[in-house]
Amino acid sequence: SRRTTAPIVIDSTPAPTSDAQQWPAGPPPVIDASAAHVATIETSEGDIVIALSTEAPEAVNSFAFLAAKNFYDGVAFFYVDQNYFTQTGDPTCTGDGDRICSGLGGPGYTLAVEGIGKHERFSVVLIADSEGGLDVHGSQFRILYTADERLDGTETVFGIVIEGQDILTGLSDLSVCSVSTADDCQEDLSNALIIKDVTIRPVNATVLAEG
Repeated sequence: SRRTTAPIVIDSTPAPTSDAQQWPAGPPPVIDASAAHVATIETSEGDIVIALSTEAPEAVNSFAFLAAKNFYDGVAFFYVDQNYFTQTGDPTCTGDGDRICSGLGGPGYTLAVEGIGKHERFSVVLIADSEGGLDVHGSQFRILYTADERLDGTETVFGIVIEGQDILTGLSDLSVCSVSTADDCQEDLSNALIIKDVTIRPVNATVLAEG
């Protein structure tokens, strides 16, 4: 049956890798998150542009910090359910097949739930760090294919997709075996949508953070 909630992250510590980037102290301030910004996610299929929320400053600052560190470069959208959401942001989930996609990878820190924002279609939401917990994951996020008012006020919605929706709707359903209970899961991410680069720009300004 279709998954009705996001894959739960039990532990935000990624599977050990020789090149894992970790910041246990959390991200330093790198952005004026009270000002309007847009993020451009360059992918293997084109650009996805996100209007970032001024109501989620911690999440937006974290996203900008990780973008500047090239954290998302090469990372796959490792879960796709066209009836609900797609998920990315795990550095162990890449399309090159040189590591196991754990579904647990992250930057070594979590963020407090900022709890403002509606779960609209194409909203960008940080996933919960644990079921019923008060924190959200530092890097993993999902983009909704359908609105879900039940979750309004319970998670951090830090943006909404304003360009590139066709890229997202063109994806085939994908469920990685290590993070899914589905019988038809896949281990191969070679055909997954891959993030090539993320840039953050103030609205009507030059690039602020570029990875």
